[in-house]
Amino acid sequence: MKIKNMKKSIIFLALIVATSGCKSLENNEATNLLDTTQDCSAPLGLELDEGKAIYNLTSACLFQNQTHFIKIKVLGETFQKILADGCADIESGYGHLIEMNFNGIKIPDVGIKVRGNSSRCNEKRQFKFKFDLKKAFSKFNGVTEEKLFELGDRRFYGVEGFSLRASLNDTSMIRERLSSELFHRASIGSGPVRGAPVYRTAFSKLFVSYDRKESEGPEGNFNRLFEGIYYDYKGIYTLTENIDRIFIESRYQNGSEKIKSSLVQADLGKGYFSDGGYEKLGFDFEFYKGKKLKEEQEVEAYRLIDDLSDFLRTDPTESEISRVLDVDAFINYTVAAHLTGHWDSILTNGNNDYLFYDLNTLKWQPVTWDLDNTFGIIDHEYQMRMSANIYTAAKLQKNQLFEKLFKPENQNIRQKLRSRFKEVFETNLSESALKKLIEKYAHQLNEATEDFETVDSRKFEELSNFYQTKKKEIEAQIP
Repeated sequence: MKIKNMKKSIIFLALIVATSGCKSLENNEATNLLDTTQDCSAPLGLELDEGKAIYNLTSACLFQNQTHFIKIKVLGETFQKILADGCADIESGYGHLIEMNFNGIKIPDVGIKVRGNSSRCNEKRQFKFKFDLKKAFSKFNGVTEEKLFELGDRRFYGVEGFSLRASLNDTSMIRERLSSELFHRASIGSGPVRGAPVYRTAFSKLFVSYDRKESEGPEGNFNRLFEGIYYDYKGIYTLTENIDRIFIESRYQNGSEKIKSSLVQADLGKGYFSDGGYEKLGFDFEFYKGKKLKEEQEVEAYRLIDDLSDFLRTDPTESEISRVLDVDAFINYTVAAHLTGHWDSILTNGNNDYLFYDLNTLKWQPVTWDLDNTFGIIDHEYQMRMSANIYTAAKLQKNQLFEKLFKPENQNIRQKLRSRFKEVFETNLSESALKKLIEKYAHQLNEATEDFETVDSRKFEELSNFYQTKKKEIEAQIP
């Protein structure tokens, strides 16, 4: 994510009313599902009253074991402009999709843009979609026009949008999904009201059509015929939950009570606290008191992180830390970050993850994002940046947040970290549990992939071997 003038253009709109119609989920040992009886037959609507309803709906209908089929219709020139602007990092807004077909559900007028940073020019682009579209560009015969829409606060299965990710780093194609599930399983006893403070995922296949009719015949890669239209198959993607207002409501809202929160993201490898304070350009506020950050609120919002930085420099005691940080939530995050090797993170690299400040409890906790650089991928970066020491994970830079949390004097907090590792090793993050999870995702991937998408079983073995190595390193430190 790039910072634009220290402000994000996040739209805080209402949520979707949708009740019902996915298959009931099979024996799913994943901990990110609450209500597996949810029906998914009414995907489009407006506002849901409660975070629990949002979480149940999205768990059952979006982020589960099913491989989704997403087919999009778009003007060819529009799609080429989307790709070109994305690669050039030109902020042209959303391009216009004539229609998205999601597992047979047809949704007209959806927004699409290229997402990512270093991946913007990859052959297999990553995309972000928007359902409550207000405006989008369309290009035809060399002319670009802005189209306006009156869709209200339209939601699809409770979300205002989602992303399709396909990291070139993830040659196994299950690394990000596996890491997300490990963060869910390590979330014990604290943090959100429901679920875990990490985005959820599912597998998806993407098809793109320029509305070429059957009568015109196939052309090039546009050779998949659905309902009389030829599509170009773009491959397997990981459908991911966006970190936005709906994410916060789905995790933290009690009843219909309005959320009071601030959410700040670490970005560009600068989101860390040092002895001298913090790099302001490394943090980007997105919410303030549950609403879009307004210009006049920016100083007030940044005062929160100023206060946190000042607090850390006072060398606080364990009891003082417990009044400012949700210690259990930070321990859960640290356990999962070590076990997945999440080095491109606020724990290690000062990047990607979020800090959530709850204005009800007046405590900070982490929210995990961007888990493609995990399980030892880009090995030289992982080895250079992430220590095996469970108390000081970062090799290259000071990070007052975690150093003060796990300093030697904090024996109770350190003991709690050791106990949490032991707990997960003996339960849902044992080696056998991880092997079963890898086998489940690998089987689903093998069932879904096409001939040109090579699934190499050795990549799955590498994931298991990495975990075994990490587990042994940690067990040596938790007698």
